[in-house]
Amino acid sequence: MVFLCLDNYQYKYLENAVQVVDIESQRRDFCKFRWYFRKIKRIEAEKKLLLPENDHGAFLIRDSESRHNDYSLSVRDGDTVKHYRIRQLDEGGFFIARRTTFRTLPELVEHYSKDADGLCVNLCKPCVQVEKPQPEGLSHRTRDQWEIDRTSLKFVRKLGHGQFGEVWEGQWNNTTPVAIKTLKPGTMDPKDFLAEAQIMKKLRHQKLIQLYAVCTMEEPIYIITELMKNGSLLEYLQGKGKGLKHDGGTDLYHYGINEERFAAGIPAG
Repeated sequence: MVFLCLDNYQYKYLENAVQVVDIESQRRDFCKFRWYFRKIKRIEAEKKLLLPENDHGAFLIRDSESRHNDYSLSVRDGDTVKHYRIRQLDEGGFFIARRTTFRTLPELVEHYSKDADGLCVNLCKPCVQVEKPQPEGLSHRTRDQWEIDRTSLKFVRKLGHGQFGEVWEGQWNNTTPVAIKTLKPGTMDPKDFLAEAQIMKKLRHQKLIQLYAVCTMEEPIYIITELMKNGSLLEYLQGKGKGLKHDGGTDLYHYGINEERFAAGIPAG
């Protein structure tokens, strides 16, 4: 058996016959189910499931972040969220544990709704789909659905510091890697610091760093974002990224751009 994955198509070679599965078409079909949340990240799934509107056993299914044609099942277990990978069979179908397979995702959901069968809990109601607010005046006195408990954060390693605060590599709920940007109390108006988060709330794109959460109810104030796996842009350009070329293959200096000076002009964090 050989798999090829090209763009949105999965090609399966089975005994000299070629089957083509349009992954995007499959996923569009799942959109009619309340439990399917498409391309949300693991940390977003946890935030949604832990909202007070959801009870023990609430669940959702989302696209896998690491495997193009797989899915992930996220289930609320008390005050925590458990995650399970849903794999696709070569000949079609789905499974969490290979001993129990299903022809369709709805059949998988129906089975685990009746019997936990190895999961932490039976699947109950689909996660409530709450529309995110578009706050216009986020301040240190304003709690919204981006706010998380600061005790859920673990500081792992300091990545950098500046006049107004520090940037740390950390973990959320001991599972999800994040970047934590802190504001030193008394160094600047919290409203100015949080203006960055306010902008990031409106910018959602796979090529941009994603805002995950904020801690604004007491000082120091935190902005929690996606962790950049290559670290500081300036340090990357000075090291592995030296001689960086754009998509056309031309060195940036051809355009009169000094990439290190450009990166140095970007505020830390």
